[in-house]
Amino acid sequence: MIIPLIRRISVFALGVLLVFFVLAFVYAHLTETFPAFRLVYFLGGVAAALGCGGWLAYRAYKNGDYLTVFHERLFLIGSSLFCLGASLALLFGVLPGARLGFWGTVLFGYAPLAASLIYLIAAALRFKEAGELPKEYPEYTGKLQTRRKSEARREWAVAAVAAMAGAICLYQVIPDELPLAEIEEEGRDETRTVRIPEFLEENWSSLAYLSRAAAAGIPEAQYRLAMVYYDESHPQYWNDPAKALEFFQLAAGQGHPEANLNLGYIHRDGHGTEVDASKAFDFFLEAAESGNPVAAKEVARAYMDGRGVDRDENLAYQYYLEAAEIGDSDARNELARLYQRGLGVSPDPESAYHWYLLAARGGNPAAQNDLALIYLRGETVERNVEEGLRWLERSAEQEFQAAVFNLGLIYYTGNYVPVDYGESYRYLSGLAESGHVLGHFYLGSLYYEGRGVSPDYESAYNQFKAAAEGGHLLAAMNVGGMLLEGLGVERDMEKGLSYMEYAAGQGLAEAQWRMGRIYNEGRFVVGDSIEALKWLLLAADQGHEEAAAMSRVLSERLTDSDRQMARTLATRAAMR
Repeated sequence: MIIPLIRRISVFALGVLLVFFVLAFVYAHLTETFPAFRLVYFLGGVAAALGCGGWLAYRAYKNGDYLTVFHERLFLIGSSLFCLGASLALLFGVLPGARLGFWGTVLFGYAPLAASLIYLIAAALRFKEAGELPKEYPEYTGKLQTRRKSEARREWAVAAVAAMAGAICLYQVIPDELPLAEIEEEGRDETRTVRIPEFLEENWSSLAYLSRAAAAGIPEAQYRLAMVYYDESHPQYWNDPAKALEFFQLAAGQGHPEANLNLGYIHRDGHGTEVDASKAFDFFLEAAESGNPVAAKEVARAYMDGRGVDRDENLAYQYYLEAAEIGDSDARNELARLYQRGLGVSPDPESAYHWYLLAARGGNPAAQNDLALIYLRGETVERNVEEGLRWLERSAEQEFQAAVFNLGLIYYTGNYVPVDYGESYRYLSGLAESGHVLGHFYLGSLYYEGRGVSPDYESAYNQFKAAAEGGHLLAAMNVGGMLLEGLGVERDMEKGLSYMEYAAGQGLAEAQWRMGRIYNEGRFVVGDSIEALKWLLLAADQGHEEAAAMSRVLSERLTDSDRQMARTLATRAAMR
């Protein structure tokens, strides 16, 4: 009774496992959670399942409740081979990458192992039954016992191999000595060797494997496990800053430079802990002393800004130089600026050009923009407009806003190249979409003047308004003027006057002159000669020639006391 019952349960279990096994493959494939070459291992397990399971199910159906010794042996061996194939497929394919969680591990790890153990028990029972055969025919019974015991031993051996494969699948042991992977970093003369298990390098996203490797004390595994908890872009895991901090500290304790670097970021930004600029600096410094160029750059920034350490331009220069020599393009760009401005080192335009060129060749968009300006202006090198535009375009291709704006402005003003409002519009329109204040202003000017595009007061008003909200005074003056005139927007004299007065009050000479005209002519407001003279004097004091001429004419019509009053009001306004 026991053997047939085990057979029925096992056949059913095989079918259930096969269904879930296929579902696991579909899930892993759709989510791209394991490398494509592991598909070979997976298909091997599926083939074993289909072949053994299908054949056994067919034989069970054909023979009903009774299986011959041959068929029963076939069932045990075939089922054990299925467990072996499934376990190998799990070991090399699904489990390391699919992140199936607790129930997935139970279904695809423990269940095949349990089935293997059932087959071990079944083989043991067969061995026992062979020893309990009737003794009526000793000669025949002896041969039969020997054959059945031999068969049971073979079946037991196969089932034992399957059980071992299932155990290996669930408990992958991390040895003390692991294969080493050599990583050659850009800019280094030597090769840095780090301890990275080969399997971990291929598929480091397996949380279970990483956890065991980290527990074994491997710093690279501790660092990568910390990154899983630290990086919010891993949707399959909860972001856990506390665990990230724990594993970063473990890796950093063994001198892992990237772990020290990230601990610096954590304490600098307060991610999962309190902001502590001093601790952040210490971690950055530790990583920098290990030769990490990014950390050296962060140390330099801390010295330059005085974050967590006393400000020291000379030390900032030294650490920028260290990071730049290793090959960090950002550090090269910052070093070039130090040479250009004479911060922490004597001004040296040639050295600035040298480091800008290296950073630009390394793909740094800020350096490409600054290098372009050097070529366009002819600073340090012979003026080369073509080369300057080439570097600006390379920077703009990386959506570096300063470069995009410079190209738009060059074609707008005709500096260095003939005026091309169409090209200017192409650059400025994309820039305005990203919220760039000057992009909004100059695009508004193109719409207002109908250059490179059909005149469109409504679009011009919207662009000027967006620039004004970003603090651009000339744009605020234009918004005020369009509201007063009702161009592209419904006329609103009160609101328009407030925009105009705001720009004038912030010291924009053109807006001050316009305010003087408004009050002098009594247009949009009640005429007021003293208020008009106040604004005209403010504009004239900034060198506005038309305002100066108008203020002289107006002053001649006023009394001495009115002129004095206007001057007093202008002085008070200028002091705000």
